[in-house]
Amino acid sequence: MRTLMLIAIVLLIPPLFATQVMAGTDGNTMDQQALIAQARTAIKVYAKSLKTALVEAIHEGGAVAAISLCHTEAMPITQRISAEQGLHLSRVSLKYRNPHNAPNKWQRDIMKHFAARKAQGELIGQLRYAAVVKQNGQRQFRYVQAIPTQAVCLRCHGKHISPEVKRKLGQLYPHDRASGFDLGDIRGAFVVTKILRP
Repeated sequence: MRTLMLIAIVLLIPPLFATQVMAGTDGNTMDQQALIAQARTAIKVYAKSLKTALVEAIHEGGAVAAISLCHTEAMPITQRISAEQGLHLSRVSLKYRNPHNAPNKWQRDIMKHFAARKAQGELIGQLRYAAVVKQNGQRQFRYVQAIPTQAVCLRCHGKHISPEVKRKLGQLYPHDRASGFDLGDIRGAFVVTKILRP
């Protein structure tokens, strides 16, 4: 209940706040902006790795090859970069393809909040959230950043996908929800979490 209250409070205030100071994982004080910077760096590395792998797959075998790569390599890439960056990375979406990318309750609430902010005219690049909450007796840093739908995404996630892509999606993701997007839609979000010392 306390966690839900903290989330509700944070959703009512600006998503990035620079002045809060907290105890860092090394026992010293750590500015929240340092955690935000670490999260954004990790997301940048993660997004670049995923996009590079997908573009290479598309060049070699088209969109069908990209779907196969996502199916087999996206999770290992996620795990590798999480370990390298010293935090937990994931991607979530309200319209997910892989059940592993389904949001939990707090992530779903933030995604809905992002959608409302975008509907009010806020730029997708500004849709970010940062907070420290207590969960199961631990302090957890949370950072969420919206993912825009880019042109390259539309071949597998757009409204007009090829029959070959539809067939492959049906084979690998029989319960797929992640199609019908337009350029600039919120495709999903990158999520960073990190357990902090008390």
